[in-house]
Amino acid sequence: MDERKRHKDKLGQAAFDKTSFMSTAKWMHFFTILRATEVPCIAEVKLLLDDKLRSFSVPNESDFINDKYLEEYWGVFKLKEIEWISIPAVVYWERKNRDETLSPKIKYQDLQGLKELLDSSSKKMEYNISEKELIIFGYR
Repeated sequence: MDERKRHKDKLGQAAFDKTSFMSTAKWMHFFTILRATEVPCIAEVKLLLDDKLRSFSVPNESDFINDKYLEEYWGVFKLKEIEWISIPAVVYWERKNRDETLSPKIKYQDLQGLKELLDSSSKKMEYNISEKELIIFGYR
């Protein structure tokens, strides 16, 4: 069995074992909402078949392939592979000057504003919000 077929079978089984909340069209709509805010959003994505959390930013329209795949700097994946996306309220970047550790760069993200956009959207999206993060679920 070739690698693509094996991956497709594993993905199908993983999706079957969970409740699906997002379709490819809903993910595209979600990314359109994020782009409309014109605020660079830093997030992490968790894929169904991967336990690794990956850095993620708001994709441009050119980052999509055939409206089914998304290209990030770390690889290409299908939108239906997204288990969830986490957007933290606060993002810290470590800064160094040679051997000296500088104070971190801090960015605050407007989760409440994003929640309001999701609530007013024409498509219902499953999410949890707390003081620390907003998580949009593809599967649960």
